[in-house]
Amino acid sequence: MKVKEFIDGFNRMHFIGVGASDDIVKYIKKQLSIKDYLPFAEKKSLCADVLSACTTVANGYTHNDSVERYFAFTMAMISTYTNLELSDELQDDYDILCKNGLLNFILDAIGTEYASCNNLLNMMMNDIVEDNSHYAIERLIKVLSVQS
Repeated sequence: MKVKEFIDGFNRMHFIGVGASDDIVKYIKKQLSIKDYLPFAEKKSLCADVLSACTTVANGYTHNDSVERYFAFTMAMISTYTNLELSDELQDDYDILCKNGLLNFILDAIGTEYASCNNLLNMMMNDIVEDNSHYAIERLIKVLSVQS
């Protein structure tokens, strides 16, 4: 289902008042097919793709764009765990889901898998930070030894 179709259907429902949150959850579960588990190798690959999208290497150091990391991860989770068809304009898809108050409901529907993937992503990012630290120390030692 395309994002626009999903949103159009949602807007036709006119969810308001007490119990609207429960109705929204029911709508999401009815309209979207949500995977309840992704094998570890696929999670690792998803996280590696996210890191590729948000990191650059310059002068031997890896730089991270945290905003891009959040965005890429969020949209990768939706794309991977649901049957929602994202367009080539991911920011537009993100904006329309947020504008209609659905982004967090969808991520909540993914459940513990979101936290599991996010933990894996954080571990992989920590490895990059640690590698940067080691590289910086090695460069400093080389500079100091040349100056001695």
